[in-house]
Amino acid sequence: MTASHARSQLRQCPAYLLQLNQIFSKIKNGATGRDRTGHLHVTNVLLCQMSYSGSSHEILCISCIDIVLLSHISVKKMDKRKIAKVKKDMKRYTNIEEKKNRMKQERITAWSRYRRPVIIMLMVAVLAFGLCGCTLFEEEQESGNILEVSDDLVMHFIDVGQADCTLLISKGEAMLIDAGNRDDNTMVMGYLRQLGVDKLKYMILTHTDEDHIGSCEAILESIPVERVYVQQKYITKTGEYVMKELDKLGIKPVKPKVGDEISLGESQIVFIGPTRSYDTNDGNSICVRVSHGSMDTIFTGDAEKRQENDMIDSGETLEAELLQAGHHGSSKANGWNFLEAMDLKYAVISCGEDNPYGHPHKETMKRLGEKNVDVYRTAKQGTIVATSDGSSLKFDTVSKQEMADFQNEYESEPYIANMNSGTFHIPSCESLPKMENRVYYMTKKAAAGAGYQPCGVCNP
Repeated sequence: MTASHARSQLRQCPAYLLQLNQIFSKIKNGATGRDRTGHLHVTNVLLCQMSYSGSSHEILCISCIDIVLLSHISVKKMDKRKIAKVKKDMKRYTNIEEKKNRMKQERITAWSRYRRPVIIMLMVAVLAFGLCGCTLFEEEQESGNILEVSDDLVMHFIDVGQADCTLLISKGEAMLIDAGNRDDNTMVMGYLRQLGVDKLKYMILTHTDEDHIGSCEAILESIPVERVYVQQKYITKTGEYVMKELDKLGIKPVKPKVGDEISLGESQIVFIGPTRSYDTNDGNSICVRVSHGSMDTIFTGDAEKRQENDMIDSGETLEAELLQAGHHGSSKANGWNFLEAMDLKYAVISCGEDNPYGHPHKETMKRLGEKNVDVYRTAKQGTIVATSDGSSLKFDTVSKQEMADFQNEYESEPYIANMNSGTFHIPSCESLPKMENRVYYMTKKAAAGAGYQPCGVCNP
């Protein structure tokens, strides 16, 4: 930032002009000296003022003033004409400051004059450039983590209870396979936010049961998604909401064909099912094989044995090291022939603890045991993270408490949008939407950018 720019910002922020005027008077009277440490004494005073003050606005003003001071106070000799020019600017606002704020002069204890100049100058640099981001009075922006870019394929089997939601990340690109229940939206978004996922390249909705697409609408409202794959023969009521949301956002859903291929970072994704049309929603689940190096993972949604056998007969490559067990570990899926065709080493079962369906069924667990497959279950271990380096897989977990913390952090964001009404609110508003209809934003700008209008009751 140039000194002239800093002066222009001072005209907008008169809060410290009176103090600055007094500081210049001290300089003029020789209170600070005119050697190498002369301007550092001024910096000391300014930093003390900053530490006493509480608002970030005042900190920014301090940084601005400091730049003006340093630009006008010579190391060995002061330019009185320049000081007079800045003082002239300040006098224009003295009366405004006194009338508007009636600021009381506070006693300030100066820092030790024997501190090393290097330390002080580093602090000035942090104030001017670190805290200000090199730009003062910048418009509010979303803050968050940054998505890690790696050649690995990382698969996050998110613990969404008796539902499915898997996040895949490779080379800085992310996609979701299914989106959990409607009530899971803040948990899913909290986890995505924690990982720094601010956009999705793909979203694959295996079928339109609520436990696979419930949070889809909220996710689409929160972050951009380039392409959405969904089977469209059987559309449930929840599926109708999702289709309307896609239409509102101008996203045309894609119905994939067997053999279609897409890429995600260093990974390749092939659609392997359904090989034909079935008479049930579950039977028409989209199935994919995700390849990363020599490691393959298969996802089958809620497909059952008929579809599994048809995939075997189709000649599609089914060899895989990892399987997300079909239909939450139901005995109607995960048939012996299918497991035999894959030559599995690992399986992940997404299901809720003590769920009313008894998933995973004993028959499924027995088959996996007879195949010597290592089984991971979200009901027992929380969110399961499988990382492929292209030649091997390793597994980690994220505890239920950690997931709850991520969710709470997301729900504490200061603006709450209502997906139904198209308005956004502050948390204390008496017109807040139901939990399942909420989307959270860090800033008003982000909420408005997503198409939401300020609530007329709380006026955020």
